Amino acid sequence: MTDFNEVHGWASLSGYKTFKFHLSGENRKVEEKILKFSALEIIDQQVPANTYVKGLRFNAFAVAHIRVSPMTVVWNRKRLSSQRRHMFVLVNKGTVQLRGDATTAIAPEGGVGVVFSGSSSAVIEITSDTEMAFFSFDQNEIRPLAFSSAEVGNIRTDSPIFRAAYAYICGVVDSPDDQDVGSSQVLRELTREVARALALEASSVAPVMDTVAHARQVIERRYRAIAFTPGDVADEIGLSRRSLERACADQDISLADELRARRTSHARHLLPERPHLPLSEIASLSGFSSVEVMRRAFWRFYGESPSTIRKNPVATAESDALHSAD
Repeated sequence: MTDFNEVHGWASLSGYKTFKFHLSGENRKVEEKILKFSALEIIDQQVPANTYVKGLRFNAFAVAHIRVSPMTVVWNRKRLSSQRRHMFVLVNKGTVQLRGDATTAIAPEGGVGVVFSGSSSAVIEITSDTEMAFFSFDQNEIRPLAFSSAEVGNIRTDSPIFRAAYAYICGVVDSPDDQDVGSSQVLRELTREVARALALEASSVAPVMDTVAHARQVIERRYRAIAFTPGDVADEIGLSRRSLERACADQDISLADELRARRTSHARHLLPERPHLPLSEIASLSGFSSVEVMRRAFWRFYGESPSTIRKNPVATAESDALHSAD
């Protein structure tokens, strides 16, 4: 298990780190480590306190399984990295309320809440003995999926996606620390897919969804199938391809470009994470019909070849982040 003094070195680590702590009584030393680690400020807590946390973190993801007595904390989000993050709060048992402009409330006695990316503070008020899971991730990890409070309705607490995500979090936090590049890359990709699944499930329950948003969700679910085409997007939505492309054109969007961009983004993540895979397999895993089709897409969206990006992934990631902020 990692020491809390190491937490600011996550970005330089090739693998992931697990952590755990038990806060009981009035142990201020442990409390100070919690605050340094999480950027959360405890503003009120039951005495004696009783909190048990097990978690795992990459630089872009953090998951934790928590059992906690009544406590109120605030996430000030002064760091830019915090402002880019979404957080899901999955409550299995207990009562939690989320307050602040960037939050949705959790139903009493269990449920799901979301803290969206942004600079406003979020208050997490735990009003009874509670068991829950946190999942925080950088918004860039689920691109091009758009995810905001305007697109999320009343989240169903009986959703199999949320139940599966909760089970995944509880299981993965028991993983041993691992700096094996292959193992950490696979786990990181799996964690990213869980983040996307949560965002998709939360977005899909919005009461009203425009046609383009619906098309993007279909693309997000199906883009890795090589035979999947813009025509298939239209079929799944229940529109003619002409009608769907007209709706996209009204928002200056090309349906084919949306599908191509999603595949290219996925391939861009795979290149540095799986350095031993041949380009043909990267193309196949990302939904491209050939290496040449993938290469043309990379030149269009990134201005570089896949081989160049694989050799210099940091510069490309920075460029990707800049584009996402435009």
